[in-house]
Amino acid sequence: MSGQEKINLVLKRSVLIEMNQESLLQTLCEQIKEDEKLFVFDLDFCLYNSEELKQFENEKAKNIFVEKNKGTGFDWDHCNKTIQPWAAMFLKICKINVFEFFNEIDICDFDKFLSKNEKVIEALASVNHTKVLMSNGGKKRIEKILSIIGLENTFDVIFAPDSNATEMPLMKPEVEAFGFVEQKMGVKNSQNVYFFDDNIKNIEGAIKKGWNCFHVDANICEKIEEALLHAEKSK
Repeated sequence: MSGQEKINLVLKRSVLIEMNQESLLQTLCEQIKEDEKLFVFDLDFCLYNSEELKQFENEKAKNIFVEKNKGTGFDWDHCNKTIQPWAAMFLKICKINVFEFFNEIDICDFDKFLSKNEKVIEALASVNHTKVLMSNGGKKRIEKILSIIGLENTFDVIFAPDSNATEMPLMKPEVEAFGFVEQKMGVKNSQNVYFFDDNIKNIEGAIKKGWNCFHVDANICEKIEEALLHAEKSK
């Protein structure tokens, strides 16, 4: 099977929804039952670990930022700490639109850094609940990474930012982004949602929505096991 065929499986097996007003009004996915649990996973540096990729992307983004802002007085370190996610920083400071960001800055040769992790694959397979992916990455990034790490057939629904947005798209940690997922999935009780993310700001946003949150700062397999025990006890 070619790389492109593997990527296409993401679209065949999962429903990919870009979070915008148009998709909010459409019936694009099957909703969960009233008392059903929903497991929501972040992608980057949550379902995989790669310090090499993190360093590469940070250096790439920094170089583009510095080149775009010569003589403007904008400092990379300050902006990187105070304006998140990167799509917002590049739109606000560098005037790089969302489409350009997702198709040029947010993409690279991920197969140089990533590979399958059988333990993560098995841990996700043990989740006998509806599983969705909620990422701040663009559609191309999501498709490529899922294929490389062997999770292309794992999620029922994939939520991604609107890659064609003319302004800042709906993204974590905005509470409205979590509300979008709830509405599309038919969530009636926020306490039935289990959320996994490595970014503490995203965790804080989901807590405001009332979700059960698991900060993935090390081993996601342990966090999944912990969440499954909690879900079983709360039946």
